[in-house]
Amino acid sequence: MQQTDIHCHILPGVDDGAVSETETRAMLAAAQSAGIEAIVATPHLRKLDPTRQEAILAAYRALRPIFFQAGVPLYLGYECNQRLFLDHPAEEIGRFGLGDSDYLLVEFSSRGLPLQWEEQAQRLQMAGKEDIVAHPERYRNIQEDLSVARRMVQIGCTLQISATFMLERSFSRQRRTAKKLLESGLVTYIASDAHSSEDYHSYIEAVKMYGNKLRPSPLHGLEKAPEIEKGPMVASGS
Repeated sequence: MQQTDIHCHILPGVDDGAVSETETRAMLAAAQSAGIEAIVATPHLRKLDPTRQEAILAAYRALRPIFFQAGVPLYLGYECNQRLFLDHPAEEIGRFGLGDSDYLLVEFSSRGLPLQWEEQAQRLQMAGKEDIVAHPERYRNIQEDLSVARRMVQIGCTLQISATFMLERSFSRQRRTAKKLLESGLVTYIASDAHSSEDYHSYIEAVKMYGNKLRPSPLHGLEKAPEIEKGPMVASGS
């Protein structure tokens, strides 16, 4: 079964992840050492900006041959901020799925979920998309009440833990919540959420401890997909 990292910030110079191609190469080597066989680059998407989208596509296209030579397929996705749904229809945001799939990685503010989070998830599902909630262990609502995460799963969302929780102190809210989510069987995926090569050490530890509780990547078999290209973002009426 192919081990795919569905959430990382490996594209250089496009967000708070890798700052150079040299750092990207170091992250790739660390990912391979961690047993990762395919990677989805997921730069932050907080507004629809055509200029930034072109920069992301340029970085992605430049890296694909490097990853191909290393034997690690690279795909493009996005970490979509929930605020996008306030200004754009779900169908438009749905273009930015993982590897051009129907799986959308969605992040919320760590301060708390918006009142309309459930409505947003349902809008995505009505548009034919699958909602993967990024790092639920960081959200205050879930830290205080695990039933919020249960409700997410109940309405069809899947939860993706970020392995960087392993770097937190033993009794930190993030680490305690991550463990509760994993032990309750609510988590579907662990991803590196790597911003540097060092972050893959925590991925190794997390998979070693909890890998038996997880399902295959939603993109299992994506290596057979054709070349993925997206045109520039066009803001309506990112």
